[in-house]
Amino acid sequence: MTISLKLIDNIKIIEKKVLRAIVDEANASLFKSIDKSLAPIKVIVRNSLESCPEISSLNGGTLRGDFGIPGGKDVTTSIVRAISNSVFISKNKFSVAGNNIKGGITISVQPMDYANLSGLGTTDLEKGGSLPWLDWLINLGDSVIIADFGVTYGPFGRSGQARMSVKKKTV
Repeated sequence: MTISLKLIDNIKIIEKKVLRAIVDEANASLFKSIDKSLAPIKVIVRNSLESCPEISSLNGGTLRGDFGIPGGKDVTTSIVRAISNSVFISKNKFSVAGNNIKGGITISVQPMDYANLSGLGTTDLEKGGSLPWLDWLINLGDSVIIADFGVTYGPFGRSGQARMSVKKKTV
């Protein structure tokens, strides 16, 4: 038995039809599954944040002592929640461009301006006012924030781990 096939359209037209079929399928089914993936992605982000060294340090390590965060005070849940709830998926419909397919998805986490973290991460001071430690951590990193002071670690201060101390001047 012999089977023969005769192409009516030229190769370029066939390529365009194949690309068009792929694009139509991607737009119809891929984007539906992307919508379903948002919640699991948020869980992955949340779990990653909860296990990162910085969050651990704020929960009971050096950063907790550095910023005088009182023992027993939960300061990380609201931060983790704000960041994981900021996950956003933007879709760019697929289309044929020449011999290529363009389009796709972008997964964004955490706005660049940190607006969702505004007001989080402050510690009330004993003599009034507050210490905006999260803002310092985000914007100043390891810069000197209060000159001529340091941190002495031990079982004292608001955190029960450290207190501010005047740096001794060396001559």
